[in-house]
Amino acid sequence: MRKPTGRVPHLAIAGLAAVWSFQALAQDGNKTDDQLRQDVKDLKLQVEQLQKQARRDESSNKTMSDLKKQDETLTIGGGVVTEYQFKDYATKSQEHGGSLILDYFMLTVDGKLDNGISYAADYRLSDVNFADGQYLHYGWAAYDFGADDNQQVKAGMLRMPFGNLPYGYQTFWGSLNYYAGFADHQAAGLNYKYEAGPLRVDVGFFKNDTLGQSSTYSGGVAVDGYQTVNNSNVRVAYTVNQSDTNYLTMSLSGQGGQLDTGSRDIGSRWAGALALDAHAGAWTGQLQWVSYAYNVPDNATTAGGVPLPTDAITAEDYGYRYQMAARGDIYSANIARDFNVNWGPVTQVQLYNNYGYLKVGGDGQFNSAGPGKTPQSTGDTQYNAAGALFVAGPIYVWADVLTGKNAAMSFMGPNDGQWHTRFNLTTAFYFGGNLQK
Repeated sequence: MRKPTGRVPHLAIAGLAAVWSFQALAQDGNKTDDQLRQDVKDLKLQVEQLQKQARRDESSNKTMSDLKKQDETLTIGGGVVTEYQFKDYATKSQEHGGSLILDYFMLTVDGKLDNGISYAADYRLSDVNFADGQYLHYGWAAYDFGADDNQQVKAGMLRMPFGNLPYGYQTFWGSLNYYAGFADHQAAGLNYKYEAGPLRVDVGFFKNDTLGQSSTYSGGVAVDGYQTVNNSNVRVAYTVNQSDTNYLTMSLSGQGGQLDTGSRDIGSRWAGALALDAHAGAWTGQLQWVSYAYNVPDNATTAGGVPLPTDAITAEDYGYRYQMAARGDIYSANIARDFNVNWGPVTQVQLYNNYGYLKVGGDGQFNSAGPGKTPQSTGDTQYNAAGALFVAGPIYVWADVLTGKNAAMSFMGPNDGQWHTRFNLTTAFYFGGNLQK
């Protein structure tokens, strides 16, 4: 049965009022013609007022209905990620034939309303994290507006638009840019996005990297006496030949802000990037150059009074602490090829190679030992990930052979000037479904 609208009762009342009034007029034979005409006018006015009220009620009912419809897309999802790891530089790994671990369990929520508001969050739990076993990976709300919703304001814990988006690499393990904080980097702040045809412009302000958490799933987060605050970020990108499978995106990015220290001495930091992201059918090619500097104040110390080196900073990813050159240039190159296959449940395969080179600034050396420890002079960093991705519905499997030199910052053995190798087999199962439409 269709629900009647709010107009029906008012029209019924108007009809009853009209019948009653005409009956009253017919029964009153003592009124003059002028009085009868005035009574008819008054009756018409009452009917018009009732009709106006009916229209107002109908409009009000329609507005409430629209508000209810705004909860159209609400998706709850998540994932389970496990890893088999074998390291040629770890004795225990060799003795045990590698290790099998639960990397993390994730819960996600995302939704979009009819009024342009959208939101998303990703919360993760992990027993192999080097710090907290639980953390917010991202959580934000956004509002789309303008012609064809070509503008957006987003606030919360979100990916900082910098360099190639959204990740800038294909391996599950991450790239050198990721561990340096210049790819897939989440931070707490506000971002404005403008799109017009092939042009995209992002302008953002980010208060800090962690939202007060002791660990995150983002590389290059300055910790232990260093903290990046009040960062501004700009990215301008232009896409040539906007199609689904053949296009070239060129982008120029810049960011800068303050570098706080444990002794409250304030330094500064800046970074710039030039990036290319090319797609030609099943092929993908990516190039990125990043130049950066952390200007650590002279005589700065940790909160405990330990002197801070000026040629390196302490950063973390996943709670793991590592030293990173305070100044440098990162050159990266990625290539990937997609294949559609029919191997039982496997329908997609991607082969890829991701390479990164960090050229240390200054005199070409930095102290990789950390504050308060015996200095260890370390040179340039190299890192390479060669692998394959297999997709079978909601199951994703990455097989990576990872090699690195002076690449402790990417979990690749000690900074001893030697090449080290590890093999990772990552299996992820992702799930999700609409709870409300």
